[in-house]
Amino acid sequence: MDDIWLFGYDPAAVLEGKAVAEQAREVEDSAVDDALAGDPDFGPLEALIDKIIDKPEKASRTSMKFAAVRMRTDLPPRPETVITAQQR
Repeated sequence: MDDIWLFGYDPAAVLEGKAVAEQAREVEDSAVDDALAGDPDFGPLEALIDKIIDKPEKASRTSMKFAAVRMRTDLPPRPETVITAQQR
């Protein structure tokens, strides 16, 4: 069995199954938000978008919505990426 131990401000938790993937997604999303705060670093958001475009069948609805909202509100336009993804 694969476990992930997470330590933070709350007590430690042992996660397994779907909870592991959910927690990993939340950590990835918070890293994107942290990078966009203040002097924005678009790298983590662009990496998330690239990950979604490369394997859309593996992307969760939550991640897709998260990335779409951040693209509209924070990211300079990337029309070439969207056009390439649409052609698939």
